[in-house]
Amino acid sequence: MRTFSSLAVIVFCFAMGSIPEAKAAPNPTEVAGFRLGADISQYQDLIDQETAIPVADMRFLTEVNTKPALGYEKGTVVYGTCTEPGEIVRIKMKYADSSKQFYESLLNAFKKKFGRPSEWRGDAFHHFIAWKWSFKNSNKDSISMILQHAVEGNLDHPDGNVIKLTNWTAVERERQCHAEKSAQSGRRTPTRTKAAKELPGIEYFVPR
Repeated sequence: MRTFSSLAVIVFCFAMGSIPEAKAAPNPTEVAGFRLGADISQYQDLIDQETAIPVADMRFLTEVNTKPALGYEKGTVVYGTCTEPGEIVRIKMKYADSSKQFYESLLNAFKKKFGRPSEWRGDAFHHFIAWKWSFKNSNKDSISMILQHAVEGNLDHPDGNVIKLTNWTAVERERQCHAEKSAQSGRRTPTRTKAAKELPGIEYFVPR
């Protein structure tokens, strides 16, 4: 009996050792040929440089439109201008197929490759559907990926299917760099301007 038990233990251990370890979901880095962390200068043939403008309220970043690409209707790429000038920190692309059916196919493919999303970002009525995945790259940077679908006529979001891939740690590095340079040059943004202090009470801003 003791010999049989020992043999069973050996067989069990061998079987457990032969089971492959579960692989962690890969970190997404590239969309439509653009890669997070790469320099925008590598993609001059894929972007419309004349459309490059500072991002609203984030002047330390620049956004540029992409040229037409296979399977994508349009897109934008955002890159830094301070700590790492030219570094791509966000890729946002709209798929050419705007159907809900295509979105469901995309969502299934995303789940298969990257696992279940970590956060629901859509609305209660599913007029806007959005799922978010969160990752850490090899540098421990925080990466988010959002796959979204909006019905036609949605005022707050572009209709159709959109993918957004963002390195938020890189965005924050650019923000801090810009703030430090502004402080060194003596340019500080006041918390309240003189004009703001002369505005009427809060009731003035409430819709009537």
